[in-house]
Amino acid sequence: MLRATVEADGGDFDAVRRTTIGFSAVPSLAAGRVDAVVTFWNAEGVALRRRGVQAREFRVDRYGAPRYPELVVTTTGERLAADPDLLRDLLATLADGTRAALADRPAAVRAVTSASDSDPALVAAQLTAVAPALRPPLVLRPAALDAWARFDARFGILERPPDVRELFRAGLMRR
Repeated sequence: MLRATVEADGGDFDAVRRTTIGFSAVPSLAAGRVDAVVTFWNAEGVALRRRGVQAREFRVDRYGAPRYPELVVTTTGERLAADPDLLRDLLATLADGTRAALADRPAAVRAVTSASDSDPALVAAQLTAVAPALRPPLVLRPAALDAWARFDARFGILERPPDVRELFRAGLMRR
């Protein structure tokens, strides 16, 4: 993501000094130990705003990357062959869960915070931030997923892009 963003804006990625900070993006940026972080706008971005940290977001889809679907599901061809309904059932479950979370946000916040020992106010703020992107829940667009597959291959995340359209042709995914 960092390489794509820097290069799309005309910068020299090799000139960027990179530091591994693990999962401490918010405290590292808030304390001034780093100048920038690659992170999620709807998680760490919300946490930074709640802390009063002035930050500018560079969302990847504005800097050379396709619109990001926020959720990446992976499996192997062998697993799909063993259970042809796996992907269809998973996608239906994710869509149902998304609808339920949006219909009863307090219950969703309680479920997340009890499972993760997170701050309820922060989780509620994150859900509020991401909610518009969840409507309609889980719409898979072949062209968008294909663009991400090519993008991931271009930057070495994948060895080669999968044939996303074949998943739709095979009926494993629905539009």
